[in-house]
Amino acid sequence: MASSQIRGVKIAALRAVFFDFDNTLHDYSGAYARAFESAAAPMCTGASGSPDPTELRRRCEEPWRHTWQRFMARQIDDARLWTERSAAVVAAAGIPPNPHLAAAFHRAFVATMEREIRLFGDVEPCLQVLEALQPRLLLGVLTNGPWAIQQARIRHLGLEARCPVIVISGALGCSKPASAFFREALRRAGAAPPEAVMIGDNPETDIAGAKAAGLAAIFLDRVGAGWSRSWGPEPDAVASDLRAATAWVVARVETGTER
Repeated sequence: MASSQIRGVKIAALRAVFFDFDNTLHDYSGAYARAFESAAAPMCTGASGSPDPTELRRRCEEPWRHTWQRFMARQIDDARLWTERSAAVVAAAGIPPNPHLAAAFHRAFVATMEREIRLFGDVEPCLQVLEALQPRLLLGVLTNGPWAIQQARIRHLGLEARCPVIVISGALGCSKPASAFFREALRRAGAAPPEAVMIGDNPETDIAGAKAAGLAAIFLDRVGAGWSRSWGPEPDAVASDLRAATAWVVARVETGTER
């Protein structure tokens, strides 16, 4: 059993467990890198000054981050997000604007991404344990992103049937870390804030957001970086994998023991 650091605050018995999706339940970063480099390969001709697929992906990190921030701020829609991202790839490859090449990249990226995404190995054991606690415990997936894309991926990975509460920012007027996002998840779960825990890898959207809304929060530290106090409110637990997070949850489903 992997280690879990637990603090001492009295809480109510847990009734709902919410999971972040990307990089918590599935390996988004790995799938993204493979899909990007595969889709970008036709632009990397090997000519002088032409980047290789890995270098091209690195060049696109900042423009892709910028378009994501604009999307999350509701400044652009799903279509504009991908139009701008694909155009940024073409530009980073040193190629003049080419809408057809950008569209081809987008199609290839999406198709490859859907083939590459896969659950982490500790997800199935975690779900089996927590599903055995139903109906006392309700499971949910809370994720930021375009509704259609995230919904399709959640369904593809078999999570839709196992997690009754699915909340996707693209279908709401807000996103994590907004308290309104977590309130909507609680409403759908029929749980009060002290009766729910959020498990995720993002210190801001998952941990700080959940804590501000009154939920417990487990920081999933798959890379072993530890928790930095500079990130904000400390989580109730730091777990190296979902097995450790599951043990924390099971101990609190009925009794409301200290956290």
